[in-house]
Amino acid sequence: MRAALDELRLTEVDSRTVGQVESPEAATAGCAQRWSDMVWVETTNGRTGPPAPPVDSGGGPLRLCVYQVPASEQGGGKPVGDFVYGGPLPRERQAGVLRALGNRRAVVDCATPASRFALLRPLDGGAGTERYVELDGCRRFLVVPPTGGALLGQGDTALAGLLGPL
Repeated sequence: MRAALDELRLTEVDSRTVGQVESPEAATAGCAQRWSDMVWVETTNGRTGPPAPPVDSGGGPLRLCVYQVPASEQGGGKPVGDFVYGGPLPRERQAGVLRALGNRRAVVDCATPASRFALLRPLDGGAGTERYVELDGCRRFLVVPPTGGALLGQGDTALAGLLGPL
């Protein structure tokens, strides 16, 4: 059967772009075009642990990727956002972000889906701690170490400000 398929002569009669897989901006930033809001996923499934302990830098610089969640996706089982901006997180901002992620505030009981969220990962693309931050809505954050176990914390407007456009 494979031999018969190999002998077929195919002629392209039409083509069209179905959709963009990755924008040049996302590729330049080193971010995926689309990503899921894991804070929402973990909190609605009730699988998070206690508030996050102090967070270290994970051994190196971080990459920031920010996503916008369309209204049609907000509040769903696994809302997916589209890339907005990102790139290497400047060192001085990284220090502030990591301090904010180390807070021990109680997580506010909230059910407002975020319309924007940030993902922080190791800049080198290797395995490491992933950090998700709701930039609006409940403003919670989620720390996911490579060893597993998601830890939830409460963010604020100052943390969201540190994750603004680069």
